Amino acid sequence: MNIEVAKGTLDSNTFVASEVNLVILFDAGARVSDVKKIIGKRSVSAIFLTHEHFDHITYIADYIQEFDCPIYCHSVIIDDLRLGDFQNNILKPINIPKNFENFVPITSEKEITVGLFRIKPFFCTGHSIGSIVFLMHGHLFTGDVLFAMGIGRTDFIRFGERLMLDTLEKLQDIEFEIAHHGHGKSTTYKEQKRNIRLHLG
Repeated sequence: MNIEVAKGTLDSNTFVASEVNLVILFDAGARVSDVKKIIGKRSVSAIFLTHEHFDHITYIADYIQEFDCPIYCHSVIIDDLRLGDFQNNILKPINIPKNFENFVPITSEKEITVGLFRIKPFFCTGHSIGSIVFLMHGHLFTGDVLFAMGIGRTDFIRFGERLMLDTLEKLQDIEFEIAHHGHGKSTTYKEQKRNIRLHLG
């Protein structure tokens, strides 16, 4: 499996995971043109959104138009887009999708299969209401829950700090090889175990 990065709004990471002609994306903060530079003529089979903050879903309407594939995400993202009102949308306007037929709400932590890929979602509230961390074949896509040397902000939602502690307790029990974050560089399992323990105290 190959993992590449397209940089997006506020230097966010949109990850392109591929195996030969099978391609899936994590987040939608990078321009379609930058994603297409990576995928070439291949099609995108699915998109997974880690959370509802604008720098990770900026171009979701463009992705729908260009890739026309299922978009797996927390239901709060769908609800907020329908209302045109979502958290942290203060610096850059988002084009609201014209329809929501592509969206598939994630309602449980049941594994999702896309071709040869098996993706396990984990609800990880704390940085945002709709944060989901995805585990795929040893790769953990954390959105803004974890970073290389820290964790995501918890002041966006009520009781965010307490909820983040619950999330960190959950994440420390998940085994993986490498973690890919919403911003910055990726980290190893060993580095993240140390990072999580530091913030749990």
